[in-house]
Amino acid sequence: MENRSERSRRDFLKGGAAGLVTALLGGVSQPMADHSKEFAILQDTTRCSFCEKCVGACEKRHGGEHPGTFYTQVTLTYPQGKEARPLPVSTRCMHCFDSPCTRVCEGKALTKTVLGAVTWDEDRCIGCLSCVSVCPFPKSLHYEPSQGKVYKCDMCYDRIVAGANPACVDICHAYGYDSLSFGPFDEMRELGMQKAREINGVLLYPGQTHTLILFAPEALNTTMMSRLFGFTREYSVETILKADVTQVAHFGWIPVLGGLIYYGLKWRKNRIEQPPERPRKEQ
Repeated sequence: MENRSERSRRDFLKGGAAGLVTALLGGVSQPMADHSKEFAILQDTTRCSFCEKCVGACEKRHGGEHPGTFYTQVTLTYPQGKEARPLPVSTRCMHCFDSPCTRVCEGKALTKTVLGAVTWDEDRCIGCLSCVSVCPFPKSLHYEPSQGKVYKCDMCYDRIVAGANPACVDICHAYGYDSLSFGPFDEMRELGMQKAREINGVLLYPGQTHTLILFAPEALNTTMMSRLFGFTREYSVETILKADVTQVAHFGWIPVLGGLIYYGLKWRKNRIEQPPERPRKEQ
């Protein structure tokens, strides 16, 4: 008949195994939100003038000119060579639908919100860089060594909750460039696709991200854009796989701990079952 200690050990191991499976599988697949409630930023690279007003507005919005306060940047590229017209490309977090960064963040500093934005909590960031390792877009996340933290665009989440535009969008409109637009996701996707049809251009990731980027057909040099920004015509499916692997790797200590507990219990059981040593007779 099974004694209490054996039953307790069996229940412990079964419970641990069930917990491990739940932890590993939890978050691997997330239900898709209703896009009608979400927002998006549409970036038209054909209208960017390289004024960098958006960078200044971002710095001012997030605390001033010191490390970790700007979450957007503009890079001057030459897709057609130095002799051709340069192309400014404004970059920020892409706010992916199935955001790999939120799934691997060890400090739980990153959150995918119902409005589409991926928000970031500075106080919870531990600088583990797991998010950087899985993000397919090199200029989306900014690690600041002096702070030991990662910084990113949060789509000015508090502003959009209050019904306002992100700071970068407002400043772009104020100067009449209209390279950046903001609004409900469905409207921004339709506007981007309409513009793409008009110029026979390419709208990146209308089904995968909440930052939509429009390129003229001759500007999307796959090699350059992939190397500098991670931009390709199709969203990288390897990104999701890499996030899954990283997420599972975070639980690598669980089997080790389980093994230590198992052998500890086994050692204790053997000690209990081992007959006591007989005292030696004095000669």
